[in-house]
Amino acid sequence: QGGAAEGTIIIGASVMPNVAGGQPIPAVASVSAPASVSASASAPMSATSTAPTPAPAVTPETAQAMEEATTTYVDRLNELNELLLKVGAQTERITTDSEEMENLNRTLTGIARIYEMQLKSASQQINTQDEINEQTRKMAAQIAELNSIYARMIDAMKAGQNS
Repeated sequence: QGGAAEGTIIIGASVMPNVAGGQPIPAVASVSAPASVSASASAPMSATSTAPTPAPAVTPETAQAMEEATTTYVDRLNELNELLLKVGAQTERITTDSEEMENLNRTLTGIARIYEMQLKSASQQINTQDEINEQTRKMAAQIAELNSIYARMIDAMKAGQNS
């Protein structure tokens, strides 16, 4: 009994269901002990040890309720997914509309500037027309005055010839 080799002692064993694959997996706790431990220590533990309790069985009603809940959940997720797709499409349209609005804004700003320049030009032309009209009136007055002077000169020349 003086060997230094080690052995494995199984304390308890039970079968637990494997949630992922549906296959049972054993639940085993083991402790390494020196081989020099007596044979009685490697025997199974007494009935007083506590083994893990198995998971409760699923009833058909519970399974059906879980199936309905899962179906409802998946349906709601599909609805949310469709809604998100619609929101994404709407966001894309809003982005496109926003870009178009920016282009229209630039175009309208350009048109407003051209209109303003034309309005200033028209205003200047009206001012120029007013100045021309004023000069034409002055010239007409000067021509009328000149005509009266020429008329007196002609009258004076006629009077000088008659005498």
